[in-house]
Amino acid sequence: MNDRPLFFAPIPKTAGSTMLALLSRQYPESLTCRYNASDINGSRKRLRLMDAERRAELRLVMGHCVLADADLFGTSAKYITFVREPFEQFLSSYYYIRRASWNTHYERVRAIPDLRGFLEYSVQVGLDNLQTRHLSGIFDVMRTSEAQDRPTATVDAEVSSHAHQWLGRMDHVGLTEEFESSILMLRS
Repeated sequence: MNDRPLFFAPIPKTAGSTMLALLSRQYPESLTCRYNASDINGSRKRLRLMDAERRAELRLVMGHCVLADADLFGTSAKYITFVREPFEQFLSSYYYIRRASWNTHYERVRAIPDLRGFLEYSVQVGLDNLQTRHLSGIFDVMRTSEAQDRPTATVDAEVSSHAHQWLGRMDHVGLTEEFESSILMLRS
């Protein structure tokens, strides 16, 4: 295990669950902070309220939106993520939500008959450009709206710039399509 804490920033539908499982086997639970996907706000609050000494003991921080709290660790952390070919990621999101009855978007997406409708819905609720959104490290851009009546932050030049900066800060960016090779490169 490395002395630098590892931040794993999974992006939806880019092999994040597989990586979370692999990392969970490598780090003891007592040294891990895992964001709960169904309670991101609670997870963020728990990490922010953690005393500095306890936070310094952490060796693994992982889950959706962790980059929004990277300021708590600064440059001492090692940052990794996985990305995926955008259209494949979009398709995977669509089919995942359509079968995931626990997902907040399930009912609405099940009623959408085609990919064009899903794209329009995605833009309305902030499911579009998920990779850019999550790599931006801006929490209000990462979170999605559970209702179409709340305006969602858009992916503009500023958000894209933040994502580009984060890509430059990453110690490792794996490719979902080259998962095994990406894992081997991560180990070296």
